[in-house]
Amino acid sequence: MNFSYICILFVFFAQAHAIIRIPIETRILKGYSSRYKRQTTIPLTWNEPYSVGHVNIGTPPQTFSVILDTGSGDLFIPSAETCTSSDCMKQNRFECSKSSTCQATNQTFQSGFGDHGTLDYDLVCLGTNNQICTTNHQAFGLVSRTAGWGADGLLGLSYDWLKQGHPTAVMTQIFQSPKCPEKLFAFWLNSTLSANNGERHGGEFTICGTDQSHYQGPINWVPVITTGGWWTISMDSLTVGDYTFGGPFQTIVDSGAPNGFGIASNAYQAVMTQLGADSNGQVDCTQVPYLPIITLTFNGIKFTLDPSIYVIPYNDENQQKCDLGLANSGSQYWLIGVMFQRKYYSIFDYGNSRIGFALSTPNLCVDQLTDCTFYSSLCSVGNYKTMMCKECKKSCNLCGQC
Repeated sequence: MNFSYICILFVFFAQAHAIIRIPIETRILKGYSSRYKRQTTIPLTWNEPYSVGHVNIGTPPQTFSVILDTGSGDLFIPSAETCTSSDCMKQNRFECSKSSTCQATNQTFQSGFGDHGTLDYDLVCLGTNNQICTTNHQAFGLVSRTAGWGADGLLGLSYDWLKQGHPTAVMTQIFQSPKCPEKLFAFWLNSTLSANNGERHGGEFTICGTDQSHYQGPINWVPVITTGGWWTISMDSLTVGDYTFGGPFQTIVDSGAPNGFGIASNAYQAVMTQLGADSNGQVDCTQVPYLPIITLTFNGIKFTLDPSIYVIPYNDENQQKCDLGLANSGSQYWLIGVMFQRKYYSIFDYGNSRIGFALSTPNLCVDQLTDCTFYSSLCSVGNYKTMMCKECKKSCNLCGQC
């Protein structure tokens, strides 16, 4: 066999082995996100999706489900000692006394979401069979109440600056490991429904490498403009149909923001007006097929979102309603969340301070729609049936025969 060919194979398998793979479950939060206040809240009949993975803490490891959140920097989970409510009892809680490597402290912990508790130190591991770990001196919060997000806790994936004054973030330690040749992580999302408990297998979170099978075409890189805090990039412009809002706009790429994107306060009303929304942020369901494409431009590259992505149908007392999945960020910042990441593979390159977007490997039914079942009741609404058949017939068979 050719020696150079052997070398190529060796490099390929070495790189593949270096990638840490964590399955994502898309779990559902009833109601609306309290972190980014909407001008009007979505009724409780709407379910907001969050990307959830798992971490192991301690020796022997205790396993916890955590929201994977690029918009914050802390790791926190419920405490077995202080989180004793009925809601807490339904979740996995950490017991320091059961870990030989745990170092308890009396230091006060407070997350950016108002969760209170104490700060402990222990080993935190990620991946199958604890593929990669921090040292024993990884700080994390033990909180006395649950976040109510459908997961045990939260893993912040931002830079250290967002750690509320606490020690090094988990990913900072992970990237210092020789087992991690590429200092980056990536999200590939879908929304395939699982047979278990109504949860969805939401995709895959990879650390220390990317998976080329998860995207098609080139990766379009955008530099991070504020290192040391949020994953913030510059948006050149936002176009709604024929109307363009000229930038640049500071935009936070936040996997913990479930809406398609959050609109800066000073532009929110103008965008909603262009989309024909009423004062409740809703549109006439019969008009959904005719709503415009939303185009976000980053570093000169255009990224589009069509109505099947940014419109949220739901039933309210047996009446079909359609909400725009666009939030008022409550600040000068724009936000990109889970809905955007369903269409675009997202790479957070810590080592080179940049974010990459590529078109996700297509499954039109599950990757480009919030959830096919949410749209099934719209099949009889005018031209929406034609659009649904075109997008979803083969995978979901929602509308029957076209």
